[in-house]
Amino acid sequence: EGERELPDGSVFAGQFKGGQPEGWGRMDWPGGKTYMGNWFKGTPHGQGLMVSTAGFSRWIYNGEFRHGQRHGNGRCEWSDRGMWYDGDWQEGVQHGIGECGSRRGKPQFFQYVHGE
Repeated sequence: EGERELPDGSVFAGQFKGGQPEGWGRMDWPGGKTYMGNWFKGTPHGQGLMVSTAGFSRWIYNGEFRHGQRHGNGRCEWSDRGMWYDGDWQEGVQHGIGECGSRRGKPQFFQYVHGE
């Protein structure tokens, strides 16, 4: 366990195996993205929380990851848009059944195929 600054300027605090993040830890990337949760071979993998305050789209995702991408069941909230999605994800996009909502209307269930 420990804390390490990586060549790209990101900072990881947590468990390491073979010189890379593995187990539980937190990564703060330059530009405003943070991940706290499980790691496998240097990438978010398992249960975790990712927050992005970078760019024009601000969001928070709490759920499952696989090989660094949202994958499995999780909830993403886009605070700047007042929207959320709670359901299935595959390779970083909504895929399967999920519930969508916004501050403007009643939540609805949708079936997504690769984000559409």
